[in-house]
Amino acid sequence: MFLLITGGSASGKSWIAQEFAGKMDKEQSTVVLDCVAETLTEKIRAYQGEILPQQQIVEEILSEIHALGEQTDNLIVVTNQVFSDVPGTDEERKFLECLGQINQTLAKEADLFVEVVYGIPIWRKQRDEKKGWW
Repeated sequence: MFLLITGGSASGKSWIAQEFAGKMDKEQSTVVLDCVAETLTEKIRAYQGEILPQQQIVEEILSEIHALGEQTDNLIVVTNQVFSDVPGTDEERKFLECLGQINQTLAKEADLFVEVVYGIPIWRKQRDEKKGWW
């Protein structure tokens, strides 16, 4: 099962991710990746000084997340919303464009997608409610 959680700064998304992880079947492995923006920052730092196409960075991160998902029964990924603030520099704009591309792909692939607003999870994508999602 793949759950994607997004929200703004200090929205409570990390806390919600931990709550969901605690409700997973104890017989299954569960990994929480918190957060995609941090992963993107580290990837950019790893290539200090090199000019890489944005698409290459996006593809590398998605590949790493997919590999992580293949190694666990349940993957919970936390990410930040993008472009709720206006980027101040060209580098910030490029960073947000990469994060936006990653987020769009992950949202399409996720079994469940939750947006957290002021600590309240709002379901954006979920399985059939009759079957439940745990």
